[in-house]
Amino acid sequence: MSTLTRRISLIAALATVALALMAFVPAAKPKGAAVSPPVPLDLPSWQGKAYDLGDEVRAVIPEADFLTHEYRNSEGMLLDFAILTTPSPNELHDPSFCFQSQGWTIASTAAKTMTLGGKERTVGWCRIESGETGAESLYAFVTPSIVSTGDWRFHFEALRQAFLGRPTGPARFIRILWYDDSADLAAAQSLLQETWPYLGVDG
Repeated sequence: MSTLTRRISLIAALATVALALMAFVPAAKPKGAAVSPPVPLDLPSWQGKAYDLGDEVRAVIPEADFLTHEYRNSEGMLLDFAILTTPSPNELHDPSFCFQSQGWTIASTAAKTMTLGGKERTVGWCRIESGETGAESLYAFVTPSIVSTGDWRFHFEALRQAFLGRPTGPARFIRILWYDDSADLAAAQSLLQETWPYLGVDG
């Protein structure tokens, strides 16, 4: 299976499980369809190219929008960058469901604190393994006012804000994925920092 096919399969799994796990947050729906932010292909340290998931994947969550880029830096490090944007937090879930449904084992998980948008924020990290293949992922769940690792706190805060009458969408899952021989955590953190200003996070 090619690297691109594996990436598309992982995102397809993410979309499928997200549809099955639509939850309980009575969030106010924003007007219009969900739209992913216009993250540029050319960044200070990274040059990217877009790739398409295909209509079959996009049809899993018709109201969602997918943005998928592949970025490479001057050192040859390669990162896969994806955003799933949905109208509300209801459709988002922990990425371990996606990885496990594709036959990966979750080897370890951790929260990573880093500076994003001038603030110290906590994002998620996990290592996945399948046979002799290993990969890692750096990810975050965001709304305009929430940044989370995607655990129960994300949905609780979205629920709290919804009851207060505050808009909780659009909601986005940002995921950077790399294989053991293609990049490292420092590279992924660099890419997340350079794409952060385009993600529509105010809080």
